[in-house]
Amino acid sequence: RFWKSEEDADKLAAYNTLYQCLVTLSKLLAPR
Repeated sequence: RFWKSEEDADKLAAYNTLYQCLVTLSKLLAPR
């Protein structure tokens, strides 16, 4: 069984979600 590709995909999805959260959070906290 080869898990590497699935792990990479999960990692990429996790980083993407985290990035989106940080961007949204920074927009909410940024002074207007």
